[in-house]
Amino acid sequence: MALGYADLVKERAAAKYRSEQITLSEAAHQAGLTVWEMEKYLVERGYKSAYSIEDLERELHLLSERPQTAR
Repeated sequence: MALGYADLVKERAAAKYRSEQITLSEAAHQAGLTVWEMEKYLVERGYKSAYSIEDLERELHLLSERPQTAR
């Protein structure tokens, strides 16, 4: 099956992310997607993250301890 240009760009960005050459944020940027769309794209193609519930809980805890800044 032939890939369109947009699909090729997404696949290349995903490959760089999977090989740890770029961050998820950079992969999303290169693919023209949001971070959430990039995550969905990766999951739909079978990518399984090593990011755990414990990682999430630790980050949420750290964020809750940060002083709030005025906007």
